[in-house]
Amino acid sequence: MKQHIADGESSVASLYQDERVAESYIQQRFSHSWQLLFHSKQVAAVQQIIQRDRPARILELAPGPARITVDLHGVNHGYMVEYSREMIQLATSNLKQRKRDACWTVIYGNAFQLVEIPELPDTFDLVYTFRFIRHFHEQERARLYSGIRDKLRPGGILLFDVVNKPLFCKLNAGARGTSSNALPVYDVSYTENEFRGELQSNGFKVIRMIPVLRHFRLQSWISSKLDDVIPPISSRIVRLLESIPSRNPLEWIAVCRKL
Repeated sequence: MKQHIADGESSVASLYQDERVAESYIQQRFSHSWQLLFHSKQVAAVQQIIQRDRPARILELAPGPARITVDLHGVNHGYMVEYSREMIQLATSNLKQRKRDACWTVIYGNAFQLVEIPELPDTFDLVYTFRFIRHFHEQERARLYSGIRDKLRPGGILLFDVVNKPLFCKLNAGARGTSSNALPVYDVSYTENEFRGELQSNGFKVIRMIPVLRHFRLQSWISSKLDDVIPPISSRIVRLLESIPSRNPLEWIAVCRKL
């Protein structure tokens, strides 16, 4: 029987409200060396904006268990909007453990209805999100972009992840089955030009696209073969490969400015 793919506001929300999904999120998806590199590059991208622009107000959408946020420094006042109470419990606990709870406010709310959340300030300097916008089709993405624009100050920054279509299609074509750890959720993918066009039509200018996992096939293969045998060396090789230029990464981190 074909598994239903979550690809809408309701279905994606219900997927992450599963307590088992919430509790195993980091363990199952960020345990291999290539996944840890993935995480560290996302953290570094957000941290760079914080250090460069010194945003007074930051908003993270769909933070899950606060995977990114617990590793950030220099945040004056940040807000999180999360629609899964299970994830909120984990995020709150993780923030307290890492002594980040004093500078973050975690709010239960729908990212599609930001203007209706009374606890949020009128505007933000930086909005970021990972593994969220990509799960929706064009009309729902447009709704998210519109709501984010309403909450960003003029010239404010939106930062999020973008799946590279050419490599994504090749990986799907070569896949023999779905990983038991993979969530049944939709991912939109783009060429770089397609993505720039979509953001332009939704009121944003793409100012930078940061490649992530530039040699994914080799990096993931090394992780699968060496992580359990010689983990320090495996991690070092995976990171060294990331320094070699490539035109076909697994993803990008897009840095976009509100027009």
